[in-house]
Amino acid sequence: MGCTKEVWILSRYLEMAFSPDSGIRKQDAFRVFGAVAANEVGRPLAWSFLQDQWDTIFEFYGKAKSRLIKSATSFFNTVQQLKELRLFRREHLEDLESVSRSVQQVIERTKINIAWMNENYKVIVNWLDKNGYSTKLSSA
Repeated sequence: MGCTKEVWILSRYLEMAFSPDSGIRKQDAFRVFGAVAANEVGRPLAWSFLQDQWDTIFEFYGKAKSRLIKSATSFFNTVQQLKELRLFRREHLEDLESVSRSVQQVIERTKINIAWMNENYKVIVNWLDKNGYSTKLSSA
């Protein structure tokens, strides 16, 4: 289910993962969340879900889980995403106390990804264009 491109299915799958009576085992919720977060369509959905449903997720596990934060942010590479991540940390500082080192590592990884994009993105796009590969998004 985590591979689908249907947002409504991914959204429902996330909801089920953190619902005690859904049939999805608590230890498998990580896999569900990770599958959605790794899906190109599901990435923004997973991050939004984590932010919007943080209290439910925190209550579900009884503590913060750095694994979920790492999954949701593994592809972060923009200044806007870094701002959102910092705001999330600020808003949930007390809840994240036990995983503060992991959260800091996620922030550092995001900074590194931003620096990499700033250094390499244009070079790669230019090379692809010069070598006959389209870098334009399709309108279909």
